[in-house]
Order: sequence, then structure tokens, then C-alpha cells
Amino acid sequence: MTVNKRILEQKTNQELEDYIKPESKFIDLAKIYAFEILQTRGRLLNDEETKTYNGLIANEKNNEIVEIHPNYKKATLFINISALIGIGNIIWDYENFNTTFSIVIAIFIIGSLFLIGYFIEKGNEIAKYLFIILFILGLVSISIPGLFINFLFNPVLGTLNLLQTIMQFCALVLLIGIPAKKKQIN
Repeated sequence: MTVNKRILEQKTNQELEDYIKPESKFIDLAKIYAFEILQTRGRLLNDEETKTYNGLIANEKNNEIVEIHPNYKKATLFINISALIGIGNIIWDYENFNTTFSIVIAIFIIGSLFLIGYFIEKGNEIAKYLFIILFILGLVSISIPGLFINFLFNPVLGTLNLLQTIMQFCALVLLIGIPAKKKQIN
């Protein structure tokens, strides 16, 4: 339910007083607006009203709905597709995974991709920047040289690696396109 502060501003002081009474049935945001409007009109709050007002503010901050930019969810989709393609790489190139160490590393990398994707979907900015840094480092040190080598010796694996890189690049573009959060000053 939403509250229009402008409508409340049109009410008289007596009507607003009904909003701030302890037995009032109005929603918390309406009560907060009523307190604020009355204060701008010169009404001083007593200690009990100040406590109530501060409690309402704290309660509203705890109940705020955090909006996650849609690009986080889209980027997660590309990251998860990339991880699934990575599983396809392992299946296609299974003969190179003949040691426990290589299997553990492959599982760790794919698991990390899914984990970073999970945190990015939740709007976690640290995961966003971690993914961006890891993508750039991986692109420069592994992907570009590896793509050429894989295309020469195993075109299917090279194609899978190229698709994986494209998916991750799409996720990177989406994540970079998310505007920075601006802090609200009250």
C-alpha cells in the first residue's frame, strides 16, 4: 500500500493529529508523513511522540524493499549458461581430466561461476566487481591464447570456449551498465 504525502499535506492539523495517536490504525508511512508535516507546520513533539516517530522511522528502514536492477538477473543467466558450457567442455575434453587435481580445479572453477552468479543475482556488488576482475584477468591470460590453440587442435572445444567467453562478455556488459547506487541523505 502506498501513501501520497501531498494528499496528507492538504489535511488540517487536527486531521493529522488523528494519524499520530497511539491507537491510530493508519499504516506506518502515513504516520511518519503526518509527524513530518506537523513538524514543518511548527508543532513540537513531546518525548513520547518523538520515541514513536523514531520507532516508526527505524521500522520503515528495516522494511524497505531493496530493488535489484534487472541487469543483475540477466547477467546471472549468462554466467550460469557459461558455467553449463564449462561442464560441456569437461565432458567433451574428458581425456584431459585424468588426475584428481585437474578434476578438483574444474569443479572449483565451475562451482565458483555458479556461486558468483548466485550472489550477483542477489544484487551483491562485491560479486559483481569480482566477476569483472576475474573475467578481464581470465580473458587476457587464458581465453585469448587458449581460443587459438583450441581452434587449431580441437575446433569443437574451441567453439565451446568461444561461446563461454561470449556469454561471460554479455554478463560483463550488463553488469557494467548498472548505474551506481546513490546514497540518500536524510
